[in-house]
Amino acid sequence: MKRLAVVMVACWMLGNTSSLAAEPIGVVGWGEISCSVYGSRFRAGRSELFAWAQGFLSGLNARSQSAGRAMFDFKSVGQDQMLEHIGDYCARNFSKYLGDALDDFAVGRPLLVR
Repeated sequence: MKRLAVVMVACWMLGNTSSLAAEPIGVVGWGEISCSVYGSRFRAGRSELFAWAQGFLSGLNARSQSAGRAMFDFKSVGQDQMLEHIGDYCARNFSKYLGDALDDFAVGRPLLVR
């Protein structure tokens, strides 16, 4: 009986994957903070922002690796360089978000060759 329940749940999940894929993935946390808010009145501690940014960029690499694509080289990036990029990006793009600033940062990084 337990095995039948597991099979039924698995079939239900497989049948519903199209509706899951159609749903937009929400951005939560710091990634949803707009550049205008960050630039005007939300200047969090540099170390907290850098820690969040490292996690965000690690997520980009995990996604790339799982898709069989090359990963970005973030190991050589220092805190000052990354935070300067976020600040410059947000100064030019008030309607964008901190996550967009890091997407832009990643595009400029070299790829790791494996």
